[in-house]
Amino acid sequence: MCIRDRARLAEEARQRAAAEAAAKKDNAGQVDGTGGGTITTGGTTVSADDLTLLAAIIQCEAHYNYESMLAVATVIMNRVESSRFPNSISGVIYQSGQFTPARSGKLARVLSNGKISSSCYQAAAEALAGADNTGGAKYFHAGTSGSGLVIGSQIFY
Repeated sequence: MCIRDRARLAEEARQRAAAEAAAKKDNAGQVDGTGGGTITTGGTTVSADDLTLLAAIIQCEAHYNYESMLAVATVIMNRVESSRFPNSISGVIYQSGQFTPARSGKLARVLSNGKISSSCYQAAAEALAGADNTGGAKYFHAGTSGSGLVIGSQIFY
């Protein structure tokens, strides 16, 4: 797939995710993961709940700039596609010892209050469409010193 096609798919995914988030806000007064259904983004079909889960973990881990949001989503999708990790978004996010917000309760609080930014949904959709601004990274940690790609205040490797 050429870069132009990936960019077009990513833009379509961002628009669909923004429309989905807006519709959920209109219907429920806030963005939430209820309602089920599936969403197809760039040829990848996921449940609406998985999209919401991905957007929520992005908000927990990288809410401060879009490139960081996309990078966190990309790491999760790279793990889903790797045979070394669970093969689902929820499996990767809830894998023991991997994402601090999942075990600390922060992720559950974000999911329950439903206040997930549209930018987080957009980053999730873009990653689902195949965008990767990390060069294939499967890990990240806070900080800007050490080996790896620095994006925002995190290192991706």
